[in-house]
Amino acid sequence: MLLDFLIPPPDNESLGGFAVWAWNSERHDLTSKVIEALEEISEEGGSEKNIETLTLLLKSRYKVLYLELTESLLIDYFTHPDVKDILGQNPSSPFPIGYTVKPTDWTILEQVFHKLPIYRSQGETLS
Repeated sequence: MLLDFLIPPPDNESLGGFAVWAWNSERHDLTSKVIEALEEISEEGGSEKNIETLTLLLKSRYKVLYLELTESLLIDYFTHPDVKDILGQNPSSPFPIGYTVKPTDWTILEQVFHKLPIYRSQGETLS
């Protein structure tokens, strides 16, 4: 509920905070820290509180954890292939099999290599 509260899914799609969080498998440690913090808040009589109140308590009592959570969630959201597609971006990554570099005619630089230096040597003086 917390993740979908922070990034609500659109009305016609199921692409909210929870969906993009579950997409990234590298968040196990952070997930367990957030669950632990929410359990501590709930033990203090927070079980009857709504999600907005729980979020505010998490933000005020666990500032660093909350910042880490929101930063990770935003990164996951804006790098999710479906979100990138909605934004009109290419969802594939450039490496290892993504974008290709167009062939370039490097002979156009040949005249630069044959050009005389445009700097003074160390012992040279101005005339």
